[in-house]
Amino acid sequence: MSGNIVDWVASKIDPKEGLSVIGRTPEDFLMMEYRGGLHFPVAVIGVRDVILVHHVQPLFSYVTKPQIVVNVPSKTLWSGEVISLIHAAPAAFGTLGDVRRAASTGDVPSFRNKNWDFFERGIRQHSKVREVSRIFDEVFDAKLKNGTTRRIALVEGYHVSAEDIRNARDRFGKFEIAVKKTSYGSITDAADIAAESMGAIVVTFKGLLQSLAR
Repeated sequence: MSGNIVDWVASKIDPKEGLSVIGRTPEDFLMMEYRGGLHFPVAVIGVRDVILVHHVQPLFSYVTKPQIVVNVPSKTLWSGEVISLIHAAPAAFGTLGDVRRAASTGDVPSFRNKNWDFFERGIRQHSKVREVSRIFDEVFDAKLKNGTTRRIALVEGYHVSAEDIRNARDRFGKFEIAVKKTSYGSITDAADIAAESMGAIVVTFKGLLQSLAR
């Protein structure tokens, strides 16, 4: 871990939100306290491209093991393999803001991003889906019972635009289904055209379930 990144994260912890840094472990994990009771270690990493197993595995080889792993910058992709490794530890992962959210549950290692869990559960429980694999934090492969696989990417945007679709393609690579993350707003005609040009579709969650059923 970079000391500068750990220092930066420590400087951003706001006691007004109930979180305090009360020390550091020999492994350079931040020891956190939440509302004067819950104590837990936080590992901070600084990967800018894709977070892979070799970035994270050493963190769990120490005597003290982190209960949550935070990356700076927040937009970096987490690979499916590293997510599995962290959850198996058991531990959580996420952004600086997720530290407070995890602490508020009272069980930091069990913390999961509710939005991602919602989509993964919906895909996994679909009657046409045999198996779900996580490629990145916001990308899933749904293996269907008919033998085909659909790659599903979650996309940002209140009114999803063509640029949002292009940004998702640059960020995640090829996918067959782009799913709007929020139920609010809309999907623009330009987004539909951009997705079609890539051999994909862009849909709401309801549209995702309908597409998997076909």
